[in-house]
Amino acid sequence: MQPSSSLRAPLARSTLLKMGARIGVIIALSTLFSYLHMLHTLRAEALERLQQHVVERGEREQAIFLLAEDNHALFKKTLKERIRELQQHEEEVRARFDKLFVRRPDGTVRSPPGTTDGTRMVQAFIPSKVSLDIGFRTRFLAVYDVLSWYGPPSTSASRRPT
Repeated sequence: MQPSSSLRAPLARSTLLKMGARIGVIIALSTLFSYLHMLHTLRAEALERLQQHVVERGEREQAIFLLAEDNHALFKKTLKERIRELQQHEEEVRARFDKLFVRRPDGTVRSPPGTTDGTRMVQAFIPSKVSLDIGFRTRFLAVYDVLSWYGPPSTSASRRPT
């Protein structure tokens, strides 16, 4: 007996459906694995670029801090030298301190009004409770001098656009 055409159609159809389903599953799995592989590759590349950027940025930023360390060492050395110089001239320190700074009615000592522009020149403020002995005046004038010498170039350099 020959199988009828009605029996062959469901067999062919079911075989095609099963093969189509298997092929669909294989395509879906290969697509998923390709997606995961691409995701991993892109993430690894992005992390590598980010790491390279961080290293380069760190080197640039480190240069700024090295310059600041060098400046600090120079300021410290200059300040020590200036204090030693001023310690030998107490009378000049007193006279110059009284000329540069005035005591206000509230007891504070400040730069006189009108002698500083508020942006480029050193301004001074000493609270009223500070004892103005010769040691303090010497150190204060030394700091004032060093800031007057090195302050304007360092502040104008920091205001430059980058």
